Amino acid sequence: MEIVSKVQGDWFFYTIVLCIFLLVLQKNIWAKNVYFYLRILWIFNLKKVEDELDNVKFFNYFPLYINYIFVLTLAILLFFNFVIKAGGLALNEWSFLRLLLGLSVFLLTKNLLQQFVLAFFIQGNDSEFLNRNFELGNSFIGILAIPFLFISFYTLKYSLVLLWITLFVGLALYLYNLAKIAWYMYKFESLSPLFILVYLCSAEILPVFWITGWMSGKL
Repeated sequence: MEIVSKVQGDWFFYTIVLCIFLLVLQKNIWAKNVYFYLRILWIFNLKKVEDELDNVKFFNYFPLYINYIFVLTLAILLFFNFVIKAGGLALNEWSFLRLLLGLSVFLLTKNLLQQFVLAFFIQGNDSEFLNRNFELGNSFIGILAIPFLFISFYTLKYSLVLLWITLFVGLALYLYNLAKIAWYMYKFESLSPLFILVYLCSAEILPVFWITGWMSGKL
């Protein structure tokens, strides 16, 4: 692996600056500190944060979600170059933009599928509540990953270690979010474990495996 030169790294640096700007914008649009997002992410019993989430609309955390997409794109690009070393995803701004566009379309489609399935089987506003908690929780992962990705890109010695840490922490939080949704469905919606399993596989887990396989050139 080569050390990143100043010219090669400019696009990455400006992207990180843009991510930080989005976080500042998020703070100014909606005066909530990091503890609020951490609480939404960490509290397993969603009933305890239901009142707080009732006041959350997509506009409230739009910059945070955009930051999440940017950070997810950077993480995938670095992982595929430093760890998997797959072809077709060079470490440059053009690969970043192509991957960003593809992930944006993918996440939008996945979000619509999630909302449709939840609304079909869950009555009232609970489907929107679950979707909002899930997206806001995932968005917080983008805040945690920024420093890890920045150090990974501009250092040689600890790049692989930091990328693996970022992957495992992000994956653990993602699975934790899924567990919260599954528990809420079973506890408060009285849905069968079979339906919950089918939902998680079709609307959450399968799309992630599909996009991972496609980017790895296996599909």
